[in-house]
Amino acid sequence: SYPFRSISKSYSATAFMDALVERHSTWGHVALIHQEGSSGSDYIVHARNNTMGTELRYLPYRSDADYRAVARKNWTAECYPSRCG
Repeated sequence: SYPFRSISKSYSATAFMDALVERHSTWGHVALIHQEGSSGSDYIVHARNNTMGTELRYLPYRSDADYRAVARKNWTAECYPSRCG
């Protein structure tokens, strides 16, 4: 079975280190929620490429219809039971 489950993209459904994922036929992208924002944007940790590496940016992935939200199964954030934000 897959170690992830689909969840709502609403702010009340997501938490620290849940992922926003985009999948197309030949490519995809995974972005981890570092800190929830507002109005469809969040502070996101994601890999850019081999040259730029990873970065933390405030991006509107949550409001982008191409992205879906997923959470890891059987995982508890180290900041539980708070919302980690």
